[in-house]
Amino acid sequence: MPSASAYFRFYWREIEPRDGEIDFDRFDELLAHARRAGQKFAFRIMCTGSGQYREKGMKRTVKDRLGWRADCLGDMGGFSKTWNHMDHFYLQQLAKTGAQEA
Repeated sequence: MPSASAYFRFYWREIEPRDGEIDFDRFDELLAHARRAGQKFAFRIMCTGSGQYREKGMKRTVKDRLGWRADCLGDMGGFSKTWNHMDHFYLQQLAKTGAQEA
């Protein structure tokens, strides 16, 4: 079935392999492909993955700067309707490490 959109997902690390160096060639190629197919170009850049993909997307420089705090940002209700990192882990870790004001 044809689609009106060409949708792509990338890990941040794939788009910015080195700090400050965005891989615009990749976007140019995909945009050209979408135009040839008469589609709109849509994309998502993921800061990190989960499970076996957790380390794949996150740039090392981000994790080095943020540490464990970068791992749990954005997980609001992923696999459970009653538990999430932000309410049941993040706040406790802030208190445990004395970083409440960070």
